[in-house]
Amino acid sequence: MIILKDLLPRAGMIYPSQKDILSRERRDKKVVIALKKAGIIDTGRGVPIKTNKKAVDQALADLFSLVAFPYAMFQLSGEDLNFPKMTQSTASWVKVLPQPTFTELIQRLIDARKAWYKEPREPFETSQHCATALKIDLLLDSVEGQLNSAVSGLFDIIGDYDVKEEDDEEEDGNDDGDDEEMDEDDGEEEEDVGGAGQSNNGGMDVTMTDLTEEEELREGVEAMHIDDDN
Repeated sequence: MIILKDLLPRAGMIYPSQKDILSRERRDKKVVIALKKAGIIDTGRGVPIKTNKKAVDQALADLFSLVAFPYAMFQLSGEDLNFPKMTQSTASWVKVLPQPTFTELIQRLIDARKAWYKEPREPFETSQHCATALKIDLLLDSVEGQLNSAVSGLFDIIGDYDVKEEDDEEEDGNDDGDDEEMDEDDGEEEEDVGGAGQSNNGGMDVTMTDLTEEEELREGVEAMHIDDDN
């Protein structure tokens, strides 16, 4: 069975040593299922893991580009980006995620980038880092303490607050439906990369306040707005 950690880009990122990226196994599964239903990954047998990882790297880079867009228009304007298409593609998998899962995913990816800066490892040249890592850098350099607002603003546009956290109401043992979605394996696994200074949050829900850090982030301000031409 393919897991979220197997799909995440590695260069310039350091993930926790445990199997799950998010605080609950069900949340990891929800992200994989969302990516599969949106056609971003193919979990069928014979599909190389590298193919799926490349697709996920691009999907996550697009996500962080959209979060950063209102604060980094000048930097992003130099790239050949189709923002209406990017918004539609990102919404196709984000809209089926509960808001706490979406928020925690972004925070864990940011944590993984910061862990690399804390204890760098090969490749050391940032030009060789994954697209996700570079877009996280752009986001953190541009939001100027408004990360909460940027993240919540994007979810306001492409997310769906009506999607509930089923694991608040059900035990993980009743997760058969999700397991069936990911029953097929691509037959290839990658070695876990141990993280530094990261851990799951003991099953506690992640809220927007979890995105606030003492020195570089403060409580959210005005919600952002991204023009969606679709």
